[in-house]
Amino acid sequence: MLTASKLAATRDVYRAFDVAMVDLVRRARASGVPVPCKVGCDRCCSDVAVVTTFEAEVLRDAVAKLPLAVRDGVRVRTAEWMARATAAGIN
Repeated sequence: MLTASKLAATRDVYRAFDVAMVDLVRRARASGVPVPCKVGCDRCCSDVAVVTTFEAEVLRDAVAKLPLAVRDGVRVRTAEWMARATAAGIN
C-alpha cells in the first residue's frame, strides 16, 4: 500500500526531475537542438510507457479516486489499448 511518506518522497523526486528537464530543454534549445515538447503537448501520453511497481501503485490509487464515470472511461481505454497492443505483439 502506498503510504503518505512514500508518496511525498516520490513527489519530491519527480519535482526535482521536472526542474532538471526544464533546464535540459532550455539548454538544448539554446544550443540549437530542436525539442518537440511544448505547453499542451501530450505526445508522451500516447506512447508505451514503462513504469515501476511503485509508479503503478501511484497511478492505481489516483485512478481509484476518480469519479466513477471517469474511472470507467480509463478502464475502457486501457482495455482497448491492451487489445491493440496484444494484437500487434506488444505485451
